[in-house]
Amino acid sequence: MSDQEHLTCALCGEQITEDERDFCLADRERFKGLVFCFEHQKRFSACPALRWQPGRR
Repeated sequence: MSDQEHLTCALCGEQITEDERDFCLADRERFKGLVFCFEHQKRFSACPALRWQPGRR
């Protein structure tokens, strides 16, 4: 995967920061090897109140 692919969210396609990318790559199992923007990282939280909220992308 190229650096450019790692700098976009796998769900919304928006540009993400290197910190957001690195956070996802540091926990590949949790994020299934994909990278997400901060907003979409919440979908992988253990807290059900943060996961898959209606109306969210």
